[in-house]
Amino acid sequence: MKKILLLTAAVLISGSAMAQHEHFHVFRNDKQINTFNNVQEITYQGSPSSGYDKMQVTDAKGNTTTINIEAIDSVVVRSTGIPEFHVNLTDHPEWTELTGSKSDEHPAILRMDGNGMYDDLPEQEVIFRGRGNSTWNMKKKPYRFKMDKKTEVCGMKKAKSFALIANYIDCSLMRNTVALWLANYLEMPFANHCVPVKVYFNGICKGQYMLTEKTGIGSGSVDIDEEKGMLFEIDSNYDEDYKFAYDLYSHTAVQNGYNNTRTLPVMISDPDLTEIAPALGLTADEYFDT
Repeated sequence: MKKILLLTAAVLISGSAMAQHEHFHVFRNDKQINTFNNVQEITYQGSPSSGYDKMQVTDAKGNTTTINIEAIDSVVVRSTGIPEFHVNLTDHPEWTELTGSKSDEHPAILRMDGNGMYDDLPEQEVIFRGRGNSTWNMKKKPYRFKMDKKTEVCGMKKAKSFALIANYIDCSLMRNTVALWLANYLEMPFANHCVPVKVYFNGICKGQYMLTEKTGIGSGSVDIDEEKGMLFEIDSNYDEDYKFAYDLYSHTAVQNGYNNTRTLPVMISDPDLTEIAPALGLTADEYFDT
């Protein structure tokens, strides 16, 4: 039975079109474990008649590891299954990280390798920028990118903009993922989806990120009519172009008023009034006044 198991593992590795993306785990009964990436070949020492006594694993660099057959409990072959995003800034190819304001927009070339889990994204021009509030000042920067047209990315509904959440303060890299999965499982409206991905910025690996929809009005996020509905955000940063302070005591709104302890800082997150208003025959300021 063990011989059949090991031979099956060898066939899976050698015959897989995704071999370069798979992990090969050997669980042992001598309190050890062997994990291999990019396995190229598995061979056995011994013969079918007398039995195999050793297994030899060779990786892409030519390194070999020999394991006694009797020490093996089980073998597991798993795909890493994580898409890779490659972003290269057009204006600053020498940068190792985004600098300046999170709202600074940079032209970039983006491509995504779906690693067999999702359709690849061909190389294309995008607008790349930072995002977040307190997280923008952390060592691992969160990002946002915008494409020329609505596109399906990693199985999510078509949209132009997507966010890459850094999860810098979450050592498990799972809290946002679990919370959003649970919200979708409970069929809560407007809950984002998320896919773990690996991000390369100007050729530098930045580690694991969480791809998710940019929160806004759209079929993949808050699905309301952008000409009749509006998405508000309560945020003490108070840094959007269109905002007002809602007085908690008088229950009145002060347009662009000062945010203090008596008020809630309310900002218009979506839609972009400069895009919506002209179609209604108004300026952005006039539309905001309504």
